[in-house]
Amino acid sequence: MKKYILVLIALVSLYSCDERGILENSNDVSYIYFTKNATNDSTSTSFFFYPEGDISVPVAMSLSGKMFDEDCSFKLEVVKEETTLDAANYDISGDFVFHKDRVADTIYITFKNSEILSSEIRRVVFRIADSEKYAQGNTPFRTAVVSISDIASRPEWWDEDEWVIWANLGEFTIKKFELLIEANGGIPEITLDDSDMIRRCALTLKRYLEKYGPFIDENGDEVSVPVIG
Repeated sequence: MKKYILVLIALVSLYSCDERGILENSNDVSYIYFTKNATNDSTSTSFFFYPEGDISVPVAMSLSGKMFDEDCSFKLEVVKEETTLDAANYDISGDFVFHKDRVADTIYITFKNSEILSSEIRRVVFRIADSEKYAQGNTPFRTAVVSISDIASRPEWWDEDEWVIWANLGEFTIKKFELLIEANGGIPEITLDDSDMIRRCALTLKRYLEKYGPFIDENGDEVSVPVIG
């Protein structure tokens, strides 16, 4: 009797997981999926700080189960009913690659500017095309949302709740970000993991403000950074 109860519990658990879109991954199958949970996390970027016209937006990918023993190519599709960005503004015509022997990778999607983006934020929702070479991951990670505009906006890494940002750069303003780009000769390749890079960029901005300032931001305040040095 106990054996039958255990079997019944197992069947109910499998059914429940299927209902929620949760997979019990097999080590014999390669599951690829977007790293961000599309239900509560998206990627946002703006052409405002990229005057050259095109943007290559990084999209993080993950793998569970069996790792690829050779590079695996795959395609993306657009979820049209959830997308407001015109197809002329992005290019997913080619193949993307998840490299062998990795459990994490990054792909780059090219976006093109247009006049409508100067006044509106548009979005596009991508999904991974089906293939016999891999299986899809859990449902919330099967799509990726990218919001894009030509409106000045805060970069994702400028998170004032992160101590390394607050202690070096402080509060975000559009003017401060413009000056950070100007002082460093372009948009710095900043990640929250690289505290040395953040400090160097903040110090470069501080020297720039001391030499050429004062500058007033859009709130009427003088631009400053809290970095010590």
